[in-house]
Amino acid sequence: NAEGATILAETVYKAMTGNYGGLSLPAIYTSGMVIQRDKPFVLRGTADAGRKITATLGKEKRHTPAADDGSWTLSFKARKATHEPLTLTLTDGDTTLTLTDILVGEGWLCSGQSNMAFMLRQANGAQTNIAEALTKEVRIYDMRPRVYTDAVAWDSTSLTQLNRLDYFVPTQWSPLTESNAPHFSAIAYHFGAMLADSLGVPVGLICNAVGGAPIESYIDRHTLEYHPELVDILTDWLRNDRIQEWVRGRGSYNIQRSTNPLQRHPYEPCFLYETGIAPLAGYPLRGFIWYQGESNAHNVELFATEFPTLVDSWRRTWGDDTMPFHFVQLSSINRPSWPHFRDVQRQLAQSIDHCEMAVSSDKGDSLDVHPRDKRPIGERLGRIALHHDYGYSHVVPSGPAIRSAHNKGKSIVLTFDHAEGMTSADGKPLLTFEVADEHGLYYPADKVTVKGNTIILQSKQAKQPTRARYGWQPFTRANLVNAQGLPASTFEIVAE
Repeated sequence: NAEGATILAETVYKAMTGNYGGLSLPAIYTSGMVIQRDKPFVLRGTADAGRKITATLGKEKRHTPAADDGSWTLSFKARKATHEPLTLTLTDGDTTLTLTDILVGEGWLCSGQSNMAFMLRQANGAQTNIAEALTKEVRIYDMRPRVYTDAVAWDSTSLTQLNRLDYFVPTQWSPLTESNAPHFSAIAYHFGAMLADSLGVPVGLICNAVGGAPIESYIDRHTLEYHPELVDILTDWLRNDRIQEWVRGRGSYNIQRSTNPLQRHPYEPCFLYETGIAPLAGYPLRGFIWYQGESNAHNVELFATEFPTLVDSWRRTWGDDTMPFHFVQLSSINRPSWPHFRDVQRQLAQSIDHCEMAVSSDKGDSLDVHPRDKRPIGERLGRIALHHDYGYSHVVPSGPAIRSAHNKGKSIVLTFDHAEGMTSADGKPLLTFEVADEHGLYYPADKVTVKGNTIILQSKQAKQPTRARYGWQPFTRANLVNAQGLPASTFEIVAE
């Protein structure tokens, strides 16, 4: 169409003339930002072809020419964390950009769907937590959608912005304040606050979670196009039964006023990668935290392929296949597929390097997909990062984690990691353990005995036990915790 022709003409003009509009930086680089400590600070931008770019960060100065395509990259040395603000100045001889109040510390991207987007003001303890937030050395880059995916038909302006990949409202780095803290992600905040307190360094959090978003919307297009199992998900997404029916229905409802057959939507495969992840590429971070899955729980087997693909996609985008990727397991609610889904998430965390999972099933709500008790979940992610990424070996990262199962006569012996002080959370007998007989039929465990880092299960109805499972209910009353009060995950395991 005419707009596309204009874009093509402008692209050719820039290539022929070298005029790329002068010196500019990606939107993620603003005053007040937190740059990652102990990693080179890579700065990327555009300028007119051939122009010499000079950048000064603190007392360090760098030079580089802009390439023929207008791109340029500068790298500053790795720095230790500092609470003393730095100033970054860039110039191409004509234009000077100055960014102030820059700190060096720890940076994390916080993403997913509505439970990651769930705001501090909505969560339990909102008033206390918001007041506390104002005292933390946490800075945020909050990428909020222009339009939310509620059950409304969007207007023509919103539809046009989506087609231009203009989905997130322009923002900038900021400390937590009385005005922005209530609207920031509760889980991301509690995660960042725990890191700031424990590490004693500034923490920067980027959040771009979108309610209802399926995982495929966060994966890059090239990866999906060349993935033999996932490429079909790109075909006619509003009628593609690989995508959850609710997701397709909500997408169709939002864009019903559009007359454009190629109308874009945030739930479309690749869209949130293109609008929310690609613009951040290269900004140095420690890692990612993720809370998503509710919009993919209809197809557990497909998710088992999509999730590692997402992790690989983001790590390639940042050029580091060891970046931590920690996530929240789905909680408890009366939806039939969720026990199996939670167990697949547990297995994925075990199979992907530098990937750990925080359990949330003990904080679920049988009817509400948005449990309100977010502080423990954010802090469980914080424990994981402290233990695995920052060398805090004394911090227990999780509740009892199933390691193995063995037959012992008419019993099954389960062995756990992080098992010190295993007990019930409520002082009652341990619940929801089941044992399967030789035919694979499950029966409740009649006797559950804790012995050191093991639990011994017996069932009168399963005299030749072959496997065991725990927490295998959509909304579970499972109550196994360790001495730190951290819960065990749903699991199913075959006895050896």
